[in-house]
Amino acid sequence: MKIKILQVLLITLASSTLVANIGFLIGFEAIKFTKELLILVVLAASITGILKFNFKKNRYAVAFLLLAGLSIFIHDYESFKQFTIGFRYEAAVLGLFCLAQAIRLRGSDLNKIVHSYILGFSIVSCIALFIHIVLGPDFLVNLGYRPDWSTYYTGEATAFCQRIEHSEICRFQGFLSGPNVMAINSVFVMALALGSKASAGLSGSLKKLIVAICVIFVGLSFSRSGLLALCAYAGIYGYDQYKSQIRAYWRAHKAIFVSSIVVILGGICGFVMLGRANSNFEHFESLKLGLANWIQAPILGHGLVFSGPASRFAEQGFIPESWILQVANNLGLLGLCLFALWYLNVYKRMPKHLKFFLIALLIPLNLLHSFEDAGFSYAFAIIIGLYSQKEQLEA
Repeated sequence: MKIKILQVLLITLASSTLVANIGFLIGFEAIKFTKELLILVVLAASITGILKFNFKKNRYAVAFLLLAGLSIFIHDYESFKQFTIGFRYEAAVLGLFCLAQAIRLRGSDLNKIVHSYILGFSIVSCIALFIHIVLGPDFLVNLGYRPDWSTYYTGEATAFCQRIEHSEICRFQGFLSGPNVMAINSVFVMALALGSKASAGLSGSLKKLIVAICVIFVGLSFSRSGLLALCAYAGIYGYDQYKSQIRAYWRAHKAIFVSSIVVILGGICGFVMLGRANSNFEHFESLKLGLANWIQAPILGHGLVFSGPASRFAEQGFIPESWILQVANNLGLLGLCLFALWYLNVYKRMPKHLKFFLIALLIPLNLLHSFEDAGFSYAFAIIIGLYSQKEQLEA
């Protein structure tokens, strides 16, 4: 039963904003909490595993969660609700990561769960792509999306479109909260399809098709951080697969090899740095302000609602355009160190294909709030949590 619930949960996450916006359309907004309800069901079904939870192995995640919890005594909050919102955004990924390790599964169950997520995300996102290309992005208004573009309002439906600046072109966002998170989620699914044992359930041609579709998703999102993450993952994966050929080519054609790399990197940098000058300027200004704020409270930070998505529920919202800087602003150097140690610990416990993704994910984590969207962050946390306890899975 736990397997079926997890499969439904992961597919629900792949279409999280569609579910929420349909709720706005029919006047049943509570439907957006379907994912949280499913998580509670999984939690209730995993009591035995929770009692056997390995605190030592997950000490950095537990320490981060404790620090975030103690923030209610360290920092000032207008209400307990405000603290709860801040805790949810700051700690959800690490909390779900710990919960996933309490789910007792057989080794084959992990393959079934990941396999269903790969196919579920691909199918749901292809439906979104059909709407985007054939019916037009504004068709989403009929599904409860807000008839507006490039805006966000707390507690309201998602805008049907995020436009490229100075353009009428809508960026592809799937059924997630925006194009940037759609891009990094696509790279994640591509990594799972390429390397996980779940891909043994996919034919070679279907696996290639999923990878190609995910690349298209990234391209149509026009996400610069997503493109950089895709290039980083492709570069690391390609080198791992063809290292002997690459080394032989390097020895024989150093000049051509170097020239090709320079041209490719130059093209990518040109697209990223020059393509959207206003957006780049705003990002750099936010990063500078985030660093200045960190210096004001370097050790313990300013509190969970000072920066990032939770700050929208405070008097003055501040988006530092970096999840890493958000952690530093909110929980200081102590929180940042615990987060970094947790990330490194997770990296060591992952299979090779997910290690490559974790390296690529560092790019959007430094440039965006990639864990803001529950559709990606919850699925990511659950899957890496399941992989982290892989050696303990029952045969």
